[in-house]
Amino acid sequence: MNHETPPILFIIFNRLDSALQVLDAIAAARPKRLYVAADGPRANRPNEAELTAKVRDAVLARIDWPCQVETLFQERNLGCRRGVITAIDWFFDREAEGVILEDDVVPSPDFFPYCGEMLERYRDDPRIMMVSGTNQLGAGVASSHYFYSSLGSIWGWASWRRAWSLYDEGMSRWGPDMSAMLMRRHGQQTARYLAHVFNFHVRNHVDTWDTQWLYTIQHAEGLAVMPEANLIRNVGIIGAHSNIETSNHNLAHGALTWPLAPKNSEKADNAEYRSRMVREVFTPTMTISRASHLARTFGLHGIARAVYRWVWHQKQHRGS
Repeated sequence: MNHETPPILFIIFNRLDSALQVLDAIAAARPKRLYVAADGPRANRPNEAELTAKVRDAVLARIDWPCQVETLFQERNLGCRRGVITAIDWFFDREAEGVILEDDVVPSPDFFPYCGEMLERYRDDPRIMMVSGTNQLGAGVASSHYFYSSLGSIWGWASWRRAWSLYDEGMSRWGPDMSAMLMRRHGQQTARYLAHVFNFHVRNHVDTWDTQWLYTIQHAEGLAVMPEANLIRNVGIIGAHSNIETSNHNLAHGALTWPLAPKNSEKADNAEYRSRMVREVFTPTMTISRASHLARTFGLHGIARAVYRWVWHQKQHRGS
């Protein structure tokens, strides 16, 4: 487990507390090269220019280990789509491989050596397109295994320039032929979920970047490396797209034991994980997404959010 911490892209914006939590985890890993990117303040948000400047200054002031620091600080707001894409493009223009962390995903200490080992191990394997740190089914798990999945998570991840070069922001080949390919590859349940995500994105011109990355991996029939133990705790309840806590937030870190080995010798999509994720995580999320969209359409989003919060807290209370 003697892997040097890979170069890291740290994407920040206006959340000071969570950004510093993530930075503290980065500091413990002491990367030699750290890239910090920040979108600009939104013109219609009072005091956001002051807040984003405060976050930038605080992050830079806390980098106190020997480290080459590069910054990409936007003066105007590019949005969740172009802001993040521009940052990742900038990162991979300068590095052949590395880790990407946003300001609300707190990694465990095992995350960095795991990424370093997987980046090296699969550097020249074009089918492996990303290394994921989040396993929503692996909260609190201890394991020495990882597996392969077509449903990687961008909540703490790593990749290579060779994979990101395939990124298709416009999802140019989404249509009936690819939908049929997904059905053949994954079966009805997963294909239906992915079709919903891609169609919703295209129809509503969603200001995001991660759906297109998921699409890119699906189109290339690529895979992510996934740890059996969850290595990321998402603390971003308040964010650009949501301020509702879900069961995906604040998952407990698991732990890895070395040496790491694949769970199965065959480099294939883990069907059990995919089925459980679609059934237990993605389908409920899809339902919430549809309800939220309808609520926005009819001006009822505030009421819907309040109801969801009440239901969520009742569920948490019953489970405690």
